[in-house]
Amino acid sequence: MLKPASMLRLPKYLPGLFMFALFVECSAANGLIKILAAAEHEGSPNSHQDSSRRLEESAGEPAVGSPIARLQERLAAGGTLRWDDSRGYLQDLLVKLDIDPDSQSLVFSKTSFQPRRIDPQHPRAIYFNDMTYVGWVQGSDLIELCEADPIEGAVFFTLEPEVTAGVPQRKPILTRQGIRCLGCHDSVRTQGVPGFLMRSLVPNTEGRFVRGGPTYVTNHDSPFDERFGGWYVTGTHGQMRHLGNTVYSEHQWVGEFDHESGANRVDLPAQVVSDAYLRPGSDLMALMVLAHETQMHNAFAQVTAASHRLVTDEFGAEAGFTRSVEKLVRSLLFADEPQLQSPIAGSTGYAKAFAARGPIDGLGRSLRQFDAEKYLFRYPCSFLIHSQAFAGLSPLVKEAVGRRLREILVEAAVVDPPFKRPIVEEREAVAAILSETEADFWKRYVVGMNDKEELPAR
Repeated sequence: MLKPASMLRLPKYLPGLFMFALFVECSAANGLIKILAAAEHEGSPNSHQDSSRRLEESAGEPAVGSPIARLQERLAAGGTLRWDDSRGYLQDLLVKLDIDPDSQSLVFSKTSFQPRRIDPQHPRAIYFNDMTYVGWVQGSDLIELCEADPIEGAVFFTLEPEVTAGVPQRKPILTRQGIRCLGCHDSVRTQGVPGFLMRSLVPNTEGRFVRGGPTYVTNHDSPFDERFGGWYVTGTHGQMRHLGNTVYSEHQWVGEFDHESGANRVDLPAQVVSDAYLRPGSDLMALMVLAHETQMHNAFAQVTAASHRLVTDEFGAEAGFTRSVEKLVRSLLFADEPQLQSPIAGSTGYAKAFAARGPIDGLGRSLRQFDAEKYLFRYPCSFLIHSQAFAGLSPLVKEAVGRRLREILVEAAVVDPPFKRPIVEEREAVAAILSETEADFWKRYVVGMNDKEELPAR
């Protein structure tokens, strides 16, 4: 039903919204979507109770002050979005959400709730910034949106023209999607919280899963040769190889894959009409950032969920909270990132624009600066420490994270298992950057913590 006061429509039924290859593993064998994540809650304490609560709450409003909440407020006040007949609301939507079109990442595997519109000739486009993700499919009026919420995790929406008497109008309707999405996206693969997935798989010539073929969840720890299956990748990467830009000619996996034909491509294949998209590529650097962001946001949501269990004195909650904090810190500091074996470069202006966003310290250093020769970033601390997602973490979580950052960056404590990064020089640089660019957090939660304090007061 439409809620006129907020312009947020809750549907009479919630369709199976499976957002991007970021968010879902689907199989379109026999023309149907097969959900593979149904049993993935196994082994997660109280996951059924937590999931039931989240499913009940999933039809609410966007988080206050979030980019999509501001969009909702604009629509509720009578605002609209500019429409064009080729891409619908897409271009104006990206402007309103402050998303760089150069972030365009193209996925041609049928990992969406619109599988009939997606194939290697018509890939789905994903655009993103630090907090918000937009998915667009050729020939569809419906746009998929998702944002990272520090409390709820991944939150899903659609945007489409209102339909009156069967006729599409130009009035944009924002609809939150919940139950059917969380049935897949609240699983072990998303760290037991409503989360994001960037999948890598072996697709056939139609964009469907190859039976028996390998599939991976991609993050910044993933080996390069396991990444980007089912995606287009434009950019250079030297002697390294990935799974992108390539389809598998067989419907059954036989154990051989052509890594060469898709390597070091700077243009999309001729079968893709690049003029249909905002950019003529699928930038490698954007894809690398996307892999980091998705799992980092999941770690924020996971530690928040663990902190809620800690407050209720649930059995084992303290150990679970400690594990979640350690996992977040390891991700935050790129502790397990493998070294690049060749330099990498994208095909658009994405890397330059991304790095320029800062913030920078007095020496001109920024956590957004790329290295792209040995590692993705020059300084091993996630730029998402500047994000609304990190700012929205509770004081309890920030104190626990701050304590670990002090031990690692300031006191150079021995860590088990060892961190590959940051090395001594990097620790000093990261500490200096954070002390200037996140001065309040640094003073209050890092250097201000007492060594002898126990867990924060509940």
